[in-house]
Amino acid sequence: DRGNPPLGREYYSPQRANFYEVQARAHNTITVAERDHRIDAQGSILEAQTGKDYRWVACDAGNACGEGVHFIRHLVMLVHPVTQEGRMLVVLDEVDSPNLQKVDLFWHTLGDLVLAPPAKGCFGTIAGKRASLQFALAATAAGAATMEPPPPNASGSGPAGRVLRYCVPAPCKGLLLASVFSLEKLSGRLDLKRNHTDARLRVDGVELHFKSLRRHLQLDRILAK
Repeated sequence: DRGNPPLGREYYSPQRANFYEVQARAHNTITVAERDHRIDAQGSILEAQTGKDYRWVACDAGNACGEGVHFIRHLVMLVHPVTQEGRMLVVLDEVDSPNLQKVDLFWHTLGDLVLAPPAKGCFGTIAGKRASLQFALAATAAGAATMEPPPPNASGSGPAGRVLRYCVPAPCKGLLLASVFSLEKLSGRLDLKRNHTDARLRVDGVELHFKSLRRHLQLDRILAK
């Protein structure tokens, strides 16, 4: 995440809109119909759970993505049951918009980003100075991943890094997007399914089951080899 631009005269001028850092797409989040987020939006934490081998929190973005847009983000950290060291991070996004408008998901990194050929699925690696991560992306509607540099910005602060963008041009109702980041090698096969009563995400011997509540999904159980 690029964070905030440095404060200065330009930041408090009409040029502020040119700062990449103030745009929603400069952060690890989604945009709907390429709209920026509402600056007056207020989010909330819906639920949280802790188990011996996981941590889960569900957050509601409120009307950040526009009037009538429903955006819930789930973060599930799988940890070693003894050492409590992190093993895998699963990010599950629930998105619904009145007109089923295009959804873009953005992830930023300063590491070397390598994306597998599209024919092999949406997965790849992020190589940092101290460690490397494997990642995989999926959605319940057709999507495609691209790697791109952030656009020029007025601040010119810090290294530009790289951007991983996952675009779903024609979302379905009750769209789900899954992003998995792991210290362990991933096969790239990420299975994500949803019906009227529940949702299931499966990756490399790990299954996450969510049950449908009135307004959002709730983590039900985790099955792991």
